[in-house]
Amino acid sequence: LIPAGLILGIVFPAMGRIGDRVPALLPIVLGSAGFAWSNYALGVVDANTGFWTFAIIVMIGRATHAAIFPPLMAVGLKGFPPDQIPSANGTINFTRQLGGAFGINLLAIFLEQRIAFFSDAFAASQSAANAVTADFLREVEGLLATGGLPEAIQQSGAILYLGQVVSAQAITLAFRDTFLMFAIVSLTGIFFAFLLGSPKDRR
Repeated sequence: LIPAGLILGIVFPAMGRIGDRVPALLPIVLGSAGFAWSNYALGVVDANTGFWTFAIIVMIGRATHAAIFPPLMAVGLKGFPPDQIPSANGTINFTRQLGGAFGINLLAIFLEQRIAFFSDAFAASQSAANAVTADFLREVEGLLATGGLPEAIQQSGAILYLGQVVSAQAITLAFRDTFLMFAIVSLTGIFFAFLLGSPKDRR
């Protein structure tokens, strides 16, 4: 998160200057599309993805996210007389934070539901008739035996490890679905961007 935070700190003030020189539509559309791509990319990674790949994806997401708000705030405040700008700014920030809180809570609920869904689906498939599960347990029992674990607890140890693997896989797939859902929601910003005008157009 440190590289992403540094990128955010660099891009945010730069976009404040750029936002007054280009139509608001451009950075908002590009920012929404880039942020959606970042969430999509996080939704398709796996355990083999390297650290710097993750870091670059997150940095792109933060940079494009920072490109959205300065022009968005500029457009939102241009229609107010100077004496009302402080109140309008506070209202916009409050509304933005309130919407973000609702959005994060909805995503958290969606994540919990997907974890429960995948956990139940995987648990239902783990039976004696599942050849893959049986082979997995035998291999784990063999590894435990090689490690010197007593035979009496090899099977229970293998079953415990199987449960941990299934739980981790369910959580991974649930996070994938959540990031993909977040990407879809992020794309809605492109639609709303077309309802906005340039800050120059409102002077």
